[in-house]
Amino acid sequence: MIIRPGDLVYLDSLDRLGRDYDGIISEWKFITREIDADIVCLDNETLFDSRKFREMGDLGKVMED
Repeated sequence: MIIRPGDLVYLDSLDRLGRDYDGIISEWKFITREIDADIVCLDNETLFDSRKFREMGDLGKVMED
């Protein structure tokens, strides 16, 4: 899969990003910060929707971490 800036990636659940906490966090940050794409986890969109964090600016980055 190729992810480009501005893409929106839908995941069934957050654990699809990695095998452990550190792997998931690393992939999340890579996709949202380095590639500049967004992620939505369908099993819990309320908590895991990177578009909400992006709208908050720097405060959103702190909450995302």
